[in-house]
Amino acid sequence: MKNAISLVLASALLASCGEDPVSTHSTDNPNVPVGVLFETDGCKVYRFTDAGRFVYFTNCTGTTTSFHSESCGKACTKSIPISVPTGVSP
Repeated sequence: MKNAISLVLASALLASCGEDPVSTHSTDNPNVPVGVLFETDGCKVYRFTDAGRFVYFTNCTGTTTSFHSESCGKACTKSIPISVPTGVSP
């Protein structure tokens, strides 16, 4: 189940890159607002911008997998998976 949630979240993250957040919240740094992209099964997916790149995170429990692009030469880009344990697993 946790892997399925991670897969759904990863797919949704890739699909939601260009979408506007459903809400935006201020943080302790006024220059870094955080947007809520969507919520499913009690997990919210958030996005903020750091150095001109989107950064995504969730409040889910389990493991969240995301991808980031890296240059591998002229006209070459590879997608690097990043898996992060989130919260405390029951």
